[in-house]
This record gives sequence, C-alpha cells and structure tokens, in this order.
Amino acid sequence: MINRLIILMIVCLMSFSAVANASPSETKEGDNLPPLVIETDDVKYTGINIDWSKNPSIRTREDIILYKEPSLNSSTVGKILANERVSILKTKAYIYPRMGKTKIVNDINTDLILSGNIDNVPKIGNTVYLIYYSTETPAVIWYENNFFIISNKSIKMPDNYLTNKDVENFSAIYEGYISEKDTSNDFKPYQEYVISGDNIGESVAWKNIFFGYNYRRNADVWLYLENANKKKGWVQFSNAYLGANEQIWWRQQFLGDAEGFNNDVINLKEEM
Repeated sequence: MINRLIILMIVCLMSFSAVANASPSETKEGDNLPPLVIETDDVKYTGINIDWSKNPSIRTREDIILYKEPSLNSSTVGKILANERVSILKTKAYIYPRMGKTKIVNDINTDLILSGNIDNVPKIGNTVYLIYYSTETPAVIWYENNFFIISNKSIKMPDNYLTNKDVENFSAIYEGYISEKDTSNDFKPYQEYVISGDNIGESVAWKNIFFGYNYRRNADVWLYLENANKKKGWVQFSNAYLGANEQIWWRQQFLGDAEGFNNDVINLKEEM
C-alpha cells in the first residue's frame, strides 16, 4: 500500500512539473513577453499630458485620502477636502503591458505611426501591447522595448467601445483586458455641473463632454498633490483594473477645474 502511494505521488509530481515547464516556454516563444510592470515618472506614456510650465493643478470633487507613497498599501498621511484646488507636484505610473495584448493582422501604415522607431515596425503575426487607447486621440503601444504613438484607427477594439467600427483596414486586434467601467455612461453622480454653451462652444449631451469618457489605460497612475496648507501626499488618479470611470474624484477640465493637465491627450511634440 505504501509503495503504491509513493508511486502515485511521483507520477503526480512529474505531471505537475511537465505542465509548469511547458507553459512558460510556449508563451515566451510566441509572445516575446515584456516586463510585468514598467515604472515611470513620465505619464505621457499612459496618455496623460502635463504642462509643468503652467504649474498644473486640479480641483477635487470629494474628500480624498493622501498616501505617503504611490501605493494603496502605503501608510496614509492626511486628507484633502472636497472642492480644494491642489497643485500637482509630480507623477508616477505603473504600466502593465501584458494587460494590453494585441495581435498585428495587417501591415501598419507607417504614416499612422506618429512617434517611435519606424525601423522596427511590428509585422503581421507579431504581438504588441496596447498601453493606452482613446476614441479621440492617438494610442500608445509597446513593442520590443519601444513605445510607439499610433493612430487609434489602426486598432480594432471590442464592440462595446465607441471606436472605428466602420473602418475595415485596421492593423491590429485588441485581445487584452477590458472593464465595463471603460464604457459606462452612468454619470448621474456628476451632473452637479451646469453646462452651457459658454463653457464649451455649444451645449451637448452630458456623456459626450465628460472627459476620458471612453478609453482603456493599462496602467495605474498616481499624482503627488499639495494643497494651500502645504499638505502633501499621493493619490491614485486611475486604476488599470477598475476601469476608466471608476475613480472620479476630480472635477472635469471643461469648467476650468484642471490647469496644465490633460487626462487623455498625448503631447505629440515630445519625443517618446
């Protein structure tokens, strides 16, 4: 009986070892995997443009907790109250490329590559990794240790995204992580703002003026804030897993509540 148990245990261990060894090698061969996390202080790689020459600031719409470090596991150092204008002193992004797995299915028109090493353009069959996608601005992809800014019309997103469904000549199909919050239209908690033609040129439906209303950002973004009383700390601006519209503690930019800060526009003049 004991001998049978020993033999069974050995067989089980051999089977587990075979599965464990086979899976990583197959994945590595097919994907040329990027790192699990790319840490950067430059959030333009995640689709955020900050003009530091304008002393960027943002106004809170609710009380927010400040953290000592850019991590939800960090200790807290205080709180900033609702309706305070706070300065943005620095930023941090933790990018998760593998959340954005995207397959190249057609040749990429190099005219649609707005920034990046065009001598190393991904080919049909290659896998790239979408870092940031917006329906109105360029996208950011990661490929072989390089970031590229590319036209959003090159990437076919899932049907629940308001995207280029009428475009047939896309170059890539997104297979990565999505969240229903990316495309949620439920903005009832934020209709406290009165929108008039004076603010944006013409009055439009609420869901169409809430900035960042439809995008995928495969990164956690943190802002280091300071209020008028010199209280400082980190607050998470966006969470990759929760989705685009999950953590809305700030007031929208169309009413002048954000200065020098744009949530979903790439500064194309800067080299990536």
